Amino acid sequence: MSSSQVTNLSKYTACDISDALHQLQTPGSGFIPDLVPYGSLASRPLVGRASTVLFTDYDQDPGSRGQENVQINKEWVDSVEEDTVVIMSQPEGQQNAILGGIKAVRLAQRNIRGVVVHGRVRDIEELGKSGLTIWAKGTSTVNSSGLTRVHSLNVPLAIRGLPISPGDIVFGDPNGVVVIPQSKLDKVLELLPGLVRRDNEAMEAVRNGMSVTDAFRKFRRG
Repeated sequence: MSSSQVTNLSKYTACDISDALHQLQTPGSGFIPDLVPYGSLASRPLVGRASTVLFTDYDQDPGSRGQENVQINKEWVDSVEEDTVVIMSQPEGQQNAILGGIKAVRLAQRNIRGVVVHGRVRDIEELGKSGLTIWAKGTSTVNSSGLTRVHSLNVPLAIRGLPISPGDIVFGDPNGVVVIPQSKLDKVLELLPGLVRRDNEAMEAVRNGMSVTDAFRKFRRG
């Protein structure tokens, strides 16, 4: 992803991008649901390439999720790819956290752009002080010791039916987080200006007294 593409994407919102992904028939319109911001939301949208961390139950057979690729006796935060948005996938139903204050500080030191936790976090005050932009499904007071462990880094994930691959583009703002498949980035950027223009025209028409029914019929396509 080039710097000009980052600049272009930053002109839009997560809702705009989901609209484009919806037109491109992307599963879930690229949206990762049920996330809440817990870190520091920047004044500009978060845009970056995805790196991924797959977690499993501590006692799960390692081979049941494919071959592991983590380095023994090294914490995952010391191995994730720098200058990325880290997406973490925790097994459903677990009540412990997989990210806390100490690891958040380390991620910030390693120039991680932001963190998306499809799971739980803890040490909320420390997360806020880390300077990281962080989204998560919820919180916990419980650490991961003996409950959850890292299985693999930079492997494809599937979150609520949304496929996410390392290198996909993550976009986050106060509306939420969306993921753009690498193969669709150029098409998304092509669609966005027209989609936003038509929405702006519909908004102006409604402000001037047109019904939403007529505005959508006139300005929206599909």
